[in-house]
Amino acid sequence: MHTKELRIFTQMTQLAVEQGLEYKILHSYHQRNASNGLTEVYKLILCTNLFTVTYEENLSPENTNAIKGFLAHRNDACVEIPFDVRFNASDIELKSFRN
Repeated sequence: MHTKELRIFTQMTQLAVEQGLEYKILHSYHQRNASNGLTEVYKLILCTNLFTVTYEENLSPENTNAIKGFLAHRNDACVEIPFDVRFNASDIELKSFRN
């Protein structure tokens, strides 16, 4: 499953908690140059023993509080991955960050 809405990703995480599922949240963050001001790139993967949900969003620096709060609240389940993540229709690709 894939979403571009943090609200839906949060609800799916809560569902995993309520159902007592084992889960981890892999997350990738980097900054990019963007003329539209959306320079903060967040990509998250919710991995449970029953399902996987991916989330991606480009944000402006002043609009990152919700995602930072979500990650801080679930810190015990979060694992930061040092790669750029690409979501395709059938898989998840990890790539080195461009320098």
